[in-house]
Amino acid sequence: HHEAYKYISALFEGNRNLYWRLTPRENLRYFAGLRGLGGKKLENQIDELLELFNLQNKRNVMVNNLSRGMQQKVAIAMTLICNTEIVLLDEPTLGLDVQTTIEIKNILRSIAKDMHKTILLSSHDMHLVQDVCEEVIVLNKGKIVVQDKVSNLLDMFSRMTYEIVLTEKISDELKMELKSYNNRFDIINDSIIELDLSSYDDIFPLIDYFKEKDITIKEFKQKEVNFERIYLEYTKEVN
Repeated sequence: HHEAYKYISALFEGNRNLYWRLTPRENLRYFAGLRGLGGKKLENQIDELLELFNLQNKRNVMVNNLSRGMQQKVAIAMTLICNTEIVLLDEPTLGLDVQTTIEIKNILRSIAKDMHKTILLSSHDMHLVQDVCEEVIVLNKGKIVVQDKVSNLLDMFSRMTYEIVLTEKISDELKMELKSYNNRFDIINDSIIELDLSSYDDIFPLIDYFKEKDITIKEFKQKEVNFERIYLEYTKEVN
């Protein structure tokens, strides 16, 4: 554990690693000191982090007087002050407003790209995962159900999911027949179906199926899929 401590810094859910009666600068200086860091080089690094997180104007304000978003920025900055190769962040955007969440997403990308850090991010926010992560591991009941690049999963699911707009209302009889034909579909409203196909070639038998039923397809398009849906698909299969 002591050996791993040299390579990993972590932020666990919320901002519990902060000292509320210290300023952002004092918090950064204190936690760096625990690892034996100090001097002019440290002070320069603190200034750089305060600038990265847009906290220069709040550097001497006690943490308990900062907004929730600013407190979270300080907490994330504290994982960087020790110059570890790996940064573990648990729910880094939990409870934050939209603007602060966008800021933190941009900062996380910058940390990985410009500081060459490996970020291990644990989150239930699938939009955050999709926007920031390169590779993902989905866990369900303690077991890995999928491990792949986010881009690969998005590409795979986008090729498989289609939206079909019909010119007429979908009857209960048609719903039953569709279920027997393919049970991986959702009725979006009275005339729109969302359908998962195993391959592109399955489109043509489906079109023939609707022709046989004298049902006209008004629109047929590939559905844009977000990572939230991918997560639900994999965890649903396990459940």
